[in-house]
Amino acid sequence: YYVYYSDEPIRFLPFLNYMTYLPTFTAGPLFRWRDFLRSYEKPLPLDTAVLSAGVRRVILGLFKKVVLAELALTAMTRLTAQAFRLPVCLGITAVSYLILYLDLSGYSDIATGLGRIGGLEVPENFKRPLAAPSFTQFWRSWHATLSDWIRVHIYVVVAKKRLGRGVSALIALGTMVIMSLWHGFNLPYLLAGVYNGALLALENLLGLTTVNKRKTKKPVLLLRALAVNFLFALNTLVFTLPAGQVPEVLRGFIR
Repeated sequence: YYVYYSDEPIRFLPFLNYMTYLPTFTAGPLFRWRDFLRSYEKPLPLDTAVLSAGVRRVILGLFKKVVLAELALTAMTRLTAQAFRLPVCLGITAVSYLILYLDLSGYSDIATGLGRIGGLEVPENFKRPLAAPSFTQFWRSWHATLSDWIRVHIYVVVAKKRLGRGVSALIALGTMVIMSLWHGFNLPYLLAGVYNGALLALENLLGLTTVNKRKTKKPVLLLRALAVNFLFALNTLVFTLPAGQVPEVLRGFIR
């Protein structure tokens, strides 16, 4: 990509280190080549402050994954054993969101902490998604490195110039499908991508992609953030429940 678009030479040894960098190898955060190279050529000095901050971040990530995520899974097991009625389904959706957040953000904390100990500035992956009042802003905060990678390497390449709302909405739909299939190439993930893409496309068509937090009243911001996170939480059911159980939970909302 960088050779083609920027005529940038790629040196073998840094590239080999980039492709085999263990902390971000399996699940991210996605470490873009230029960001890696910048840290690789000028690593962070390992002093007491950097070491202690890195160790604390690793401990936080392990606590999220090993303790909190396990507690959330236990809660999910108890909830799914009950009859699927509205209160139970709301609880399942909230816990599903929590499980996915703890798993992904916990892994990101570990990768970021290990990176800093090793001298590399691994990018932040979660930037307060609960406060996002639109889907466009949400995807810049949730798994931000994947969203940014998709935007730079696919959306910008396809769009190339300023487009109308209709075309932008279609491109947004396509990029969300690709982002979802990145997690796994199967029908449930495809449907999740179409769902997220349709929400993002609708937001583009209605011109609601950004919200000025200074000019918008706090109750409005809160309601929009709740709506965005709830609609996204419905999508997380695909990632945390057996495929056959997801329709049952959705039907439970209207029982």
